[in-house]
Amino acid sequence: MSDDAFLELLADCTRAANNLDLSDNKWMPPNGGYTVVIENVSTGIIEKPAGVHNATVAATFQIVDGEFQGKSFEHFCWIEPVTDKPSMGQKKLAQLATCLAGTETKDPIEGSEVVQASIGDFLALEVYRTTSKKNGKEYTNIRFLNTIEATDVEEATPVNATG
Repeated sequence: MSDDAFLELLADCTRAANNLDLSDNKWMPPNGGYTVVIENVSTGIIEKPAGVHNATVAATFQIVDGEFQGKSFEHFCWIEPVTDKPSMGQKKLAQLATCLAGTETKDPIEGSEVVQASIGDFLALEVYRTTSKKNGKEYTNIRFLNTIEATDVEEATPVNATG
C-alpha cells in the first residue's frame, strides 16, 4: 500500500472516529459454528506517541439462532502503518473481506470498504480457541466460512460447523 493510500485511509477513519467504541466487553461465544448478521462496523484511528497512527476496523456480529441468539460480539482489526508484511490485524480484515466479497481481498482500504458495505449481511462462521506455545495465553479466533443469502433472520440457515 502506498503512503498516499494509507494517508487516505487515515483521513477516512478520522471522519468516522467518533463512531469508534473501544468499550468492547470481550465476550466471545464458546467454540462452535454460528450464523450471524453484521449489525455494525466502526472505523477509526488511534494516534500513538511519536505521531504513529493505526487504523482500526471493528465489525460487530449478532448471533441469529441457537442458545446465544441475540448476543453480540466484536471482531476487531488493528491496522498498522505500511510494513514489510501484513500485520495480524490486516490478515484478519482480509479474511473477513474475502469471505464477504467472494474474491481475495488483501488491501486494507478495499477490505474496510467491503466490510462497511456489508452491514445487514449474514455469515456462517466458526469460533475456536488456540493456546500460544510461547506464553500459554489462550486466543479466540474466527474462521469465516461463507455468506448466507438471506434478507432476514428467518431465512438465515443455521451453521453446522464444529470447534
